[in-house]
Amino acid sequence: MPGGGVGRGGGARGGPQGLRGGRPGLHRFRGHELPADRGRAGAVHGGEERALNEPEAPGGSPEIETDRLVLRPLATGDLDAVHRLWTDPGVRRYLWDGEEIPREKARNMLVRSAESFGEHGFGLWAVTEKGPGALIGFCGFWPSGEDGRGGELLYGITTPRWGEGLATEVAEAMVRHGFEDLGLDRIVAGADTENAASLRVMEKAGMIHDGRDLRNGKDLTYYALSREAFRRSLSDAPG
Repeated sequence: MPGGGVGRGGGARGGPQGLRGGRPGLHRFRGHELPADRGRAGAVHGGEERALNEPEAPGGSPEIETDRLVLRPLATGDLDAVHRLWTDPGVRRYLWDGEEIPREKARNMLVRSAESFGEHGFGLWAVTEKGPGALIGFCGFWPSGEDGRGGELLYGITTPRWGEGLATEVAEAMVRHGFEDLGLDRIVAGADTENAASLRVMEKAGMIHDGRDLRNGKDLTYYALSREAFRRSLSDAPG
């Protein structure tokens, strides 16, 4: 989802912004919304939203620090900041196909994330700056694969911070977390093919081109990385 930008996928497919300015984009979420008949907290039934019942923040997931950032699981208290991020014109272009989503939809995604942490051990994380602690983006994994042993990488950075390499910093940290801490077998990601900056983020994170497809009128390019390939890259690294 990105020097600063968005990666679909989630965001679900996607990454930094497109060719103009070479800025990263966001992963697309549209393909990951819950069907109305799913009986999970936060899902919509007959137009009425069920009450939130997830904890303030998912437990068992410590913070992750990078050179410039602190990553932590998103909590319900982040709703206002997350909604502002996801409705930013540059971010929503790739994350929500330009739709200015209502606050309730962002709220439901936080509910789904909390559920995913409980079921899979991963979900969506806040990207915050060291020091100020301000939320400047999001990242994380969405379940991928029938056995739940894979994750779809998502990321997005607020537009004023694009071009600083933050999306790459986040993506590299998430890939390492996915394999070393979560024990994922495979990590996948995708972006609009025009979104060159997001594709570069995936490549810098060590992911390998995994095909191209036309879906819902969108030309998408996919990347993937297996745990075995990740381990080989570590053993082949100099020093």
